Amino acid sequence: MEYDLSSAEESDDVVPDKTKDTNWKRKLELIKDIRETVGTVKSSNQVLNIAVIGTKGCGKSSFINTVLTSFRKDKWQMYSTVGMNSGTMSSITQHFRSFSAKKDYYKEEHEVLFPTFIDINGLEDENVDFNRAFLRALFNGKIEEEEELTKVLDIYDNNPDNFKKKMLKRSEHLKIDRIIVVTTADPEVPLPVELLKCIREMTNDFKGIPIFGVMTKKDQFERNEKRIKNFLGNLGITEDSFKLIVNYCPDADQKMKYHRTVYPKIDVPVLEIVDQVIRYDRGPLQADWSGFLERNIPILITLFCYPMQIAICLFILLGFLSMYGYIKSGYSTSGNILFITVCVIINIVLSLFLFVLPSIVKKIVRKGVNKWLLVILMVILLSFAGYLCRDVIRH
Repeated sequence: MEYDLSSAEESDDVVPDKTKDTNWKRKLELIKDIRETVGTVKSSNQVLNIAVIGTKGCGKSSFINTVLTSFRKDKWQMYSTVGMNSGTMSSITQHFRSFSAKKDYYKEEHEVLFPTFIDINGLEDENVDFNRAFLRALFNGKIEEEEELTKVLDIYDNNPDNFKKKMLKRSEHLKIDRIIVVTTADPEVPLPVELLKCIREMTNDFKGIPIFGVMTKKDQFERNEKRIKNFLGNLGITEDSFKLIVNYCPDADQKMKYHRTVYPKIDVPVLEIVDQVIRYDRGPLQADWSGFLERNIPILITLFCYPMQIAICLFILLGFLSMYGYIKSGYSTSGNILFITVCVIINIVLSLFLFVLPSIVKKIVRKGVNKWLLVILMVILLSFAGYLCRDVIRH
């Protein structure tokens, strides 16, 4: 596929005028929007830590370079070292590396709280147990700056059972707020299914750290709906949290003029996904009501279940007090005792169900079940709540 960043007839000495690109204005608007969203040091906001995860050869390091360059107005710059696809974890030193605006990519306004991007190397699809243990430590902020991930793997291999305790004893470094998972659009490259499932599982354990998906090499391969569906399905996200993008690389611009300029056509889609990542918990963006509803239904279910559990507990207590009163007064019959016992047992079961319901709903949403199914569930639960309250008031 041709992405047409520069004309083939153009001289190598001619650098395209970025300000004449139809996407230039949109790029500046997005940077302004992101700036306003993150706020400054005078606000109560905190700098978001965004982990960028992907296996070797997927374009993850190029994506990080593209993200950070998208905030620039002059030219592309390399921040994360791009390795060879044939490299292995043993032949390439993998480090935990973070890129903050203040020290790396947006130094002109130190007071603006632009996010910190964290480059996660060394995770492979087949090492599920290590991935799970490593991600837990990563999300807790227990991986140190410039730490070699091969050493972390050695710590795990020496004593897997004690790895979690060792990590928890460490001081907190950068606790993860958001995750961007990167993969390639190349249909010949298998999706890292086990790694994707592991990321989804671990984020659920951490109260649902928001996940976003990026597929690189849009310029080289046609849109593959089946591959996108599998990618999103294994991550447990919808297309609202996904973007097909092009990285700054020789494949996109063979003349590599990006060494002397930027291409707003590349920058805009990348800034759009960054904008969405940052705005995740600040309400729906444009036509994102579907994704917004799916994200917030579990919260609504939780807010509904807690007061209902309190009401049921009071109802159970009332049942025990009634049973005690019957027995003490001498007016108890086997029928009365049996009826109260059955009511108490039913309410205990219902209370347990309401306790696990928020987790069930969260898993349903992660699997992409239609939001209207959850709306129907909410209506049923609210109707039941009304019926129960009516009976409690009557008694």
